[in-house]
Amino acid sequence: MALSKALAVAENCSVCLSGFREPKVLPCCHSFCLHCLEEAHEKTKDKKSLTCPQCRTQHQMPPNGVKGFLNDYTLIPSKEDTHTPATCQQCEDNNNVVAYCNTCSHICNECLAAHKRCKTFRSHEIVSGDEESQSKLQPKKTYYCTVHPEEGLKVYCKSCQVLACIYCFMSAHNGHDIRNIDNESRMEAEKTINELADITNSKLREFENNWKYISSVEKDKAESSAPIKDEISKKVSILIAKIKQKQKKMLQEIDDACTKDLKELWAQKEYHETAITSMEGALSFARRALACKEDTELLALSGADPGKTKGGG
Repeated sequence: MALSKALAVAENCSVCLSGFREPKVLPCCHSFCLHCLEEAHEKTKDKKSLTCPQCRTQHQMPPNGVKGFLNDYTLIPSKEDTHTPATCQQCEDNNNVVAYCNTCSHICNECLAAHKRCKTFRSHEIVSGDEESQSKLQPKKTYYCTVHPEEGLKVYCKSCQVLACIYCFMSAHNGHDIRNIDNESRMEAEKTINELADITNSKLREFENNWKYISSVEKDKAESSAPIKDEISKKVSILIAKIKQKQKKMLQEIDDACTKDLKELWAQKEYHETAITSMEGALSFARRALACKEDTELLALSGADPGKTKGGG
């Protein structure tokens, strides 16, 4: 078993065998298309849980259904800004772009003021709106909200452990423990993931060693049983040979006894067949004698006694 294959990133959903569409990752760390999980959930009787199509682990359904499972952002293609747009990307006023935020993309004067005023945006790095200044920063990939597809994910809700756009933040995460998407949050997340990865790696090594041990025992058992099977086969062959030999002897004895009886019966049968033939001849002679018209002929033949035959009394 190549355990390293389990660490490879799947290119296609294992359910629909196509590229991932709105990929969701289950608590067991297996990812599937949103619609594939929804179809799988529709077929289940227990609507309060969802069974992983791959490892068959049952997971409790989130309050808002399958959509409540985490998005697998590692499988979601990001949209990257390739040029400077004419209008602000963060508001709907169509204001001209005056600056570039490495987190929020291109912004106008009002959004720039909000960045300077709000604590939420203080960690964001801002440069002027010209392309030469923007080139000093490495643009970040922009991931978009699944609820509001046109809105980028701006903050991280630690309470819900999900990324959220501004609209989701104001409607569904108000009052929650909201963190900026910055190096500090990343370092905290990396620390947590590394700790979990170390635990998982340790467990993986343990299970690999157990698997190897079980395979070794399985091989030993299979190999140790072969001589026993051979010995049993030999003994059975010997017993079968003895039984067949005994069978042959018994059949021969029966044949011999039967043949002896048959010979006696054959002798009696031959004796009676001879007597019957002789009697039939005598009766035929008697009829011919009685049919004679001349007395002389009849008296001449009367010297023969048809009763004194081989089979007579």
